[in-house]
Amino acid sequence: DYKAPVEKAEKSNFYKIRLSPEITRHLKPDFSDIRVYGNNAEIPYILYEEQQTKEQELFVEYKIIDKQHFKQQRYTRIVIHNAAQTSINNFVIQVRNADV
Repeated sequence: DYKAPVEKAEKSNFYKIRLSPEITRHLKPDFSDIRVYGNNAEIPYILYEEQQTKEQELFVEYKIIDKQHFKQQRYTRIVIHNAAQTSINNFVIQVRNADV
């Protein structure tokens, strides 16, 4: 029922295709309903989940010091407190299963 475009493959090879939340929210939890098509035929694929590296295993919880929802602009702003004042090069926000 749902479709998403995939970049055209330049040659016969394996390619990484990232699945965005806009796609995965429509899938079964085990992703068994994914189909890839090209030239009107189903293309076989390997479902692969990247493993975390040791660097990614470091988890620091930050305190939320401000959260504001702007309905008309349709976004939420969250401000976190970085008490250690260390450089942050990435972070993860975990949200409940919702239409976000």
